[in-house]
Amino acid sequence: MAYGHAERTLATIRLLEAETRELLARQEYLNPEHAEWLREAADSASRRLGSGGAARLAHDQAGVR
Repeated sequence: MAYGHAERTLATIRLLEAETRELLARQEYLNPEHAEWLREAADSASRRLGSGGAARLAHDQAGVR
């Protein structure tokens, strides 16, 4: 499938976003810029998960490489 590379890249970006959210959530104090990013990232993740979850990657689907 032609989109496999893009899907893997998007999965990597989402993983980095999740790790960044976790790191920022552990901080005792966030500057306003970091706090706003954390809110936006959490809202974005909630919308993705609330709308049926993250789409399966092509390489995770049976018979697709």
